[in-house]
Amino acid sequence: YNQFLQQVRQKLVELGFKEMSGPTIETEFWNFDALFQPQNHPARDWTQTYSLKYPKFGELPSKKIIDRVKATHENGWTTGGTGWGYKWDPSIAMKLMPRAHTTACSARQLTKGVEIPGKYFIIGRNYRPDVIDFKHGVEFNMCEGIVIGKGLSFKNLLGLLKIFAVEV
Repeated sequence: YNQFLQQVRQKLVELGFKEMSGPTIETEFWNFDALFQPQNHPARDWTQTYSLKYPKFGELPSKKIIDRVKATHENGWTTGGTGWGYKWDPSIAMKLMPRAHTTACSARQLTKGVEIPGKYFIIGRNYRPDVIDFKHGVEFNMCEGIVIGKGLSFKNLLGLLKIFAVEV
């Protein structure tokens, strides 16, 4: 399995992707809020994700990022949408949890800055409470990436996925 993950990593690097990283213990802010998941969403429930007892809270990012995420949740900010229409609570966003998906790392990377055009990926451990059977465990690896550039289309994505699937 580790050899397979290394093959995936090598192929993505050969395709011009840069590897992202991120903490395994994450705040709900990056795991959910920055990805526009409402704070009362069922996927944030204790039956769907883990949380930490100690330390229970982590640090939030800069005030600029917090203000934008808060406004997007509450009223849509400048997106043209209406948001979720509730009062966003920073104390919920500060809660620590084992990362439930690597998309939190993509959100972090976007706030750090990206090259345009650019390609980024991560292969990372994630944790979710699940019924353990021959197909499921409470921890798993997830591979994801982001591709940024002008003029990209769904056809570009399909072509990239085809190259990846055929060569790995």
